[in-house]
Amino acid sequence: MTDQIKVELYLNGKIFSGWKTINVQRSLESMSGRFDLGVAVRPTDDMSGLAAGSALVLKIGGQPIITGYLDERKQSIDGANKTILINGRDKTCDLVDCAIIHNSYQFKNQTAKQIAEAICKPFGINVVWSVNTPEANERIPVWQVEPGETAFDNLSKIARHKGVLVTSDVNGNLVFTEPSTKHVGELTLGVNLLELEQTDSWHQRFTDLRVGNERGWWGDSYNTDDYQMGSKLWTLSRSKQLPEILDDAQRYAEQALKWMIADGVVRSYQVVASNPKHSVLLLEISVVLPDGSTEQRTFNASWSV
Repeated sequence: MTDQIKVELYLNGKIFSGWKTINVQRSLESMSGRFDLGVAVRPTDDMSGLAAGSALVLKIGGQPIITGYLDERKQSIDGANKTILINGRDKTCDLVDCAIIHNSYQFKNQTAKQIAEAICKPFGINVVWSVNTPEANERIPVWQVEPGETAFDNLSKIARHKGVLVTSDVNGNLVFTEPSTKHVGELTLGVNLLELEQTDSWHQRFTDLRVGNERGWWGDSYNTDDYQMGSKLWTLSRSKQLPEILDDAQRYAEQALKWMIADGVVRSYQVVASNPKHSVLLLEISVVLPDGSTEQRTFNASWSV
């Protein structure tokens, strides 16, 4: 790569380049990409065009990398120099920062795509639905939104519930997708991959988790006839706070509730597991009763992490 690749920031009708420090982060696990840029200028140079809150497009080599807003501008000035540091994020940053705007805080008989579009509409964010799995496109009987809940938290729950990935693209759209087997490129050390770090670890190296029986779970305390449903949730009490552990928690709760459909107690139910804060496991359970009405229960417990 002998040709110098330009890093250009398009903002307020101007193009800013010549950056001295550059850091851009994009990830499938992140709902919003972000960047940090820095430059040294003369103390008399007017940099007011780099105004916080401005809409922008960051391009590398002419290709858009971030489409969003400038979050922050920092200036450090002395007698001879002025240093400008700025950072910003994708348009989807509003989903991370802001609570959901909705009248009823409940969606009935809608697909995950329809729910996501309704949540994103007030923020002017488009939803790209690239999921073909039939189960992920089925309608959800009832989907609940907690007052004050951020769009990020609820959209992440939808993605986990449907077993899909949620991220953003370079145009500031929210993207729901699924793993692909398509080969899209190569990483070559010393060419487009400049540095590689690998770690081998024996942490959590046990291979089997042996469960002798099912133990009670929080829902048992709501039973009036002393019938204990039990579940395997207790086996997660010392697990790391990882996405796959949330999947296990959701699955164990769903297994513990299967009898309710078999016995005709409910028509259907929905379980969503999340980590509202560090070391806390939250289960939100919505059920549709035989008469068509809905009820919701929440259970939470502290993790020993």
